Amino acid sequence: MNQDSSNNVPVAVIVPALDEHRTIGTVIRKVHASLPEATVVVVDGGSSDDTAERARIADAKIVLEKRRGYGRAIRTGIESVNAEVDIILDADDTYEVSVIRQMLERAKQGKVVVGKRSPEKNGMTISHRIGNGLLAIVYRFMYTQGIRDTQSGFKIFPNRIAKNLREDGMTLSTEIVLLAHRLGVDVDEVPVSYHPRHSGSQSKFFFWKDGVPVLIFLVSGRLSKYRPSTFGFVGAAHRNDLRVPERLRPREQTEGQL
Repeated sequence: MNQDSSNNVPVAVIVPALDEHRTIGTVIRKVHASLPEATVVVVDGGSSDDTAERARIADAKIVLEKRRGYGRAIRTGIESVNAEVDIILDADDTYEVSVIRQMLERAKQGKVVVGKRSPEKNGMTISHRIGNGLLAIVYRFMYTQGIRDTQSGFKIFPNRIAKNLREDGMTLSTEIVLLAHRLGVDVDEVPVSYHPRHSGSQSKFFFWKDGVPVLIFLVSGRLSKYRPSTFGFVGAAHRNDLRVPERLRPREQTEGQL
């Protein structure tokens, strides 16, 4: 990951956005109000509306990323600033941002902090509840780590996690907690109210398109013998009885073995 040291910041909030002009300004203003010291980076994935312009007016740094993918957008945002701590947050104004300070204080202890969603009435569809719950159950069963919301789009993590992220899709959300497990970093969850989606805003997560790859990613990260080439799993490391794909291994370790 190439980062310009002149862009060093203590905290960066990375907001991937695609056609979220109705809510992006509100999300940025909420972040500035709760965490004024943070640098907000909006990664626009080729919006057909004025998402980027509204983000710019709300005083965010704008990064354009033509390559599609949730993980790709977040990695591009991370690469645009060299932050000690990175925060990812969705652009649809569904997460209660006011807890961000509380989450950051825990993250400063060297932890990964996950905003565990507590959906309000009509805040999450039944299919999303089932899909997210299933993925969390699989994670807890396979990795014996009591995380209840692995797919939360509101996470805070240190640079040592950020610099090792390699996923381009929705699997990146899971990769964060898998890397924490692999590197021995504690993971905390903080309850976060999850508001109903605004009119005209659509979820970017679909179970069959995104959830199934996440499920495969979880299984392949635990069982080294399962490495489907379509996902680029071409190696494994073993530590404390945990086997992970090569691309989940810390870069300093894999590069030192080349």
